This record gives sequence, C-alpha cells and structure tokens, in this order.
Amino acid sequence: IPHDQQINIADIYIAGTVGGEEFDELLGATNVCNGLGGFTGTLSIRYERPTWIERELQLESWVDRVEGRKVFTVGTISIDGEVTARAEGIFIMTQGWKPEEK
Repeated sequence: IPHDQQINIADIYIAGTVGGEEFDELLGATNVCNGLGGFTGTLSIRYERPTWIERELQLESWVDRVEGRKVFTVGTISIDGEVTARAEGIFIMTQGWKPEEK
C-alpha cells in the first residue's frame, strides 16, 4: 500500500464484535425457533479466514444438545461453501419461558 493511501480494514471484512453480534442473534434465534429460548451464557467465535462484507454470506446454526437448562448451539458463516467463522454458544433457558402469544 502506498504510504499516502489509507485503507480501513473494517470496511473490507467482518472482524471482532461485528461477527459476535450476528452469531449471538443467529444462535439465539435458532434456540427460540426450537422452543429453547434463554440468555447467552458464553459465546466463543473462531475466525478461520476473512469474511468479506461485499460477498453473499451463508449463515447456518443448529442446536447441538441440551443438558438441563443449558442449550449448546453452534453455527457457521460461509462464503461460497467455505466456512469463514464458527461459533459455539451455551445458552441458559429461563424457567417457565414461553413465547408471547399474539
């Protein structure tokens, strides 16, 4: 990069907190859709390669297992079938939690 040119890396690919927000929402929504809603206990993200923001992203998540009130949920972000980031979350179900009826 020439010394007189600046590039803001944050404008090019997802890193850090941006991916964290998406994964927290994705995994949490997966739990709610499966009747397992609750609070985020822990969320671990492994960034495997750049996730370019100008590309179409595929987000997938699923419930891995349930142990008592703990829900273990995992997910991925991919570009063209290649995983760029993985997340594992432990969510704590709230006792007596039910979706609101409309």
